[in-house]
Amino acid sequence: MKRMMRVKSAGNLTDACEEERILCYKKNLAPVPAVGHLNQAKVLYSTCIQPASAVKKSTRHIPQHPERVLDAPDFKDDYYMNVIDWSSCGVVAVALSFTLYLWNADTGEIQLDENNEMNLITGVKWSLDGKFLAVGFRDGSLKVAIKGVLSWRGAVVSAGYQSGQIIHHDVRVSQHITGVWEGHDREVVGLHWSHNQTKLASGSGDNTVRVWDESRLGTNTSESLFVLDEHVGSVRAVQFCNFKSSLLATGGGMQCKTIKLWNVNNGELLKSIQTGSVNGIIFNRDYKEMMSAHACGKLIIWKHPNYAEIAKLSGESALLVFFSEW
Repeated sequence: MKRMMRVKSAGNLTDACEEERILCYKKNLAPVPAVGHLNQAKVLYSTCIQPASAVKKSTRHIPQHPERVLDAPDFKDDYYMNVIDWSSCGVVAVALSFTLYLWNADTGEIQLDENNEMNLITGVKWSLDGKFLAVGFRDGSLKVAIKGVLSWRGAVVSAGYQSGQIIHHDVRVSQHITGVWEGHDREVVGLHWSHNQTKLASGSGDNTVRVWDESRLGTNTSESLFVLDEHVGSVRAVQFCNFKSSLLATGGGMQCKTIKLWNVNNGELLKSIQTGSVNGIIFNRDYKEMMSAHACGKLIIWKHPNYAEIAKLSGESALLVFFSEW
């Protein structure tokens, strides 16, 4: 019965008049397309959604010019100050001498806080959630934190001083000093908590970098985990990698002109890169890259894990002193 039905159905379809056919299940091949015909489906499904890494490297576009340039009159050219920072909420804090400016990157709105006491602002740093801004002043007065190099760990902001001390301030309580770490012989010029909040790296004018453990946070101590002393000049640029927690990058100034990569689990020097005077370092989690800012006004992008130079960006005609990321 089934065989008879199939034969009858096939006969009805194949014997029908041309104008009566709706579907024809003959085994004939489709006609050859015209020359130059483009099969959109073929293009769509022959394109790999996630191309190989080699393809990504060859097609990535790195802009050579800044997206926007903002005027910054009275911007202080001082290696030992850190007066620009970008919050996770998209607000840039910039200190221009005695005035603090807040610029919203989404709306373009600008707010300013004038310092009527004419007290020079020497450092600004947002908390990780963008809710608090630590502002340091030259005379030691405070807004959230005292003057110096700043780095946040939750509600605690760590501040580095010209004395070489690192003092931790808990912004939630009135008796805000929770610990003092001593070890550097000269001023602290670089400070950064690791992204997992377990280690603090401090760079100093004494040509050393110290790595501290968070377990000492509530104590007064001079014992750091490691003293990294391979630099031959002041170390302002200190940055933990945000995609490899054991990796720390440090950059030396005019006397050193090197970037050094360290394993903070054992203090081992992994790599030393000869380059210009380094004022800042950030890591790019998405592309597994490192970017360094240099006093000559250039930005250099380095590719992990071998840290080969893949791009050099120019745009500053003068000294590039301050460097921040969103």
